[in-house]
Amino acid sequence: MLNEANYWIFVIAICQHTKSLQGRVDGTWCRGWDYLVRATRRVVDEVGSAEAMEAIDATRLRAILSDDFDPDLSSVDRVEERLAQLHEVAGALLAEYEGQAMNIYCHAGGHLRGAGGIFERLGKIPHFGDPLEKKANCWLLSSTPRELAARGPENLKVCMDYHAMRVALRTGIVEVTDPGLLIALKAEGARFR
Repeated sequence: MLNEANYWIFVIAICQHTKSLQGRVDGTWCRGWDYLVRATRRVVDEVGSAEAMEAIDATRLRAILSDDFDPDLSSVDRVEERLAQLHEVAGALLAEYEGQAMNIYCHAGGHLRGAGGIFERLGKIPHFGDPLEKKANCWLLSSTPRELAARGPENLKVCMDYHAMRVALRTGIVEVTDPGLLIALKAEGARFR
């Protein structure tokens, strides 16, 4: 069964320097973040388990991040670094949260900030403790939006740069309702391709 919170914590953990990721996933050309999400969604049941992520090897990661599951044709780079990230995040989930990323939220009682809050807990998980909390915010917004509405969404202080903006727009976290602004954002995004 799909575990969205686990899926997103693993995908976000390895989401850096995605420029090399590109190709056709299920007939659609995509690159970067879009490629990462589309390729991993094909094996979502496999990548949602902390046990599976703790055991994943380089060949399997390359296969997942390739057009036709052929590890020799994968465009993914920094494989050993990404593997270490997956293993470390999985190990932290297994050690502290029964292998379930949503237990971070549960153990924090839904509180975002303060002692024992979600941000403090995420900060102790490898690769989620950056000072700007970019990955932590991205995970929260991707995996628990309804729950956050009830427990202090004003505590979310999203560091918004070009990459965070693209993720927010592409995942639907942010919806642009002003047609002029949408055109301007798309034009700005095209400059960076």
